[in-house]
Amino acid sequence: RMISGLGMVWIVGREVYAYGYSTGDPKKRMWGAFGNLAMMGMMLSTVRIGCHMLGWHGPGPFGHQSCC
Repeated sequence: RMISGLGMVWIVGREVYAYGYSTGDPKKRMWGAFGNLAMMGMMLSTVRIGCHMLGWHGPGPFGHQSCC
């Protein structure tokens, strides 16, 4: 669900960027910059799930080793 939400935010960010680009004013292109944050979130989530699938478990959220 998180990736779906981030994907929707990224799409909206691209649409806002395209609108700003079409105005011809370079400053308005920055309006769509929030889409880059969503892209970074999707990339980090992909790396995290890849590490999980490979069995590379790190310490838990409070410094404890994961039990499984």
